[in-house]
Amino acid sequence: MLNLLQAVHSTNSSAKPLPDVWESLKSYGMRFRQSQLCLIAGQPNSGKSLMALVYALKSGVPTLYFSADTDPITQMFRTVAALSGIPQQQVETYLDQDSHYFDPMLSEKGSHIKWVFDPSPDIDTIELEVLAYGEVYGMAPALVVIDNLMNCVSVTGEEWSGIRAIMSELHHVARKTGACVLALTHMSEQRDYEADKPAPRRAILGKASQLPSMILSIAMNPEYGELKVAAVKNRFGEHSADGTKYATLLIDPSRVQIADGDAQGRADVRPGLIYWRGHEAI
Repeated sequence: MLNLLQAVHSTNSSAKPLPDVWESLKSYGMRFRQSQLCLIAGQPNSGKSLMALVYALKSGVPTLYFSADTDPITQMFRTVAALSGIPQQQVETYLDQDSHYFDPMLSEKGSHIKWVFDPSPDIDTIELEVLAYGEVYGMAPALVVIDNLMNCVSVTGEEWSGIRAIMSELHHVARKTGACVLALTHMSEQRDYEADKPAPRRAILGKASQLPSMILSIAMNPEYGELKVAAVKNRFGEHSADGTKYATLLIDPSRVQIADGDAQGRADVRPGLIYWRGHEAI
């Protein structure tokens, strides 16, 4: 039993924001926070995994990434593309010639992310991996990514109530460890909204919307290179449950680049580096 001051100043109760990667989201109050369960929701191929990966890489915080939906080689292509600006197809060409070609870059800029590639983890597996991380590194990860909820196995055996049970356990993990737990999930494809606009909160599949402190609904328009992000739930800032108030980021899925829509962001998203060798771009 604690008084409020004791609770507020305890380490694992902090809601301190993690580093902001996109100023456009910060200006709307969309900030990932310690000890909080957050959710990114969108249609298939809407950029959920790319957004989570780019955030984990650019934030630079110690991260435990459960990549249940994506295999190691695909994540390597994406990670190298995100770090270098090289298109994923070109990354694959370099790796076909030399499988260790990007090892120096990954060691230098990607080592803060630790990966779990179990294709169907249950909550016990997730908790054990978080505990193992603490044993190895002497602290909990600052960010835990679950990609995605549909791949997680529930003891209930029923999909939708199972998602609710998994979310409850992930909420517990966030509160217990002080980590920001970021889960990804799908929206219903039976839409009564525009495909290139963020879906309303009611479109989230299962019972995943009750516990997160922040839910970001996203939609990608690859033709215009736009990623629209709406906070359809946000305990720490503005939100619109119908998804009509959103920030617009720039995105290049082929090169796994996501940036603000300002001049610097446009420069970051456009094709730049040709290839990487050692510690320098050539």
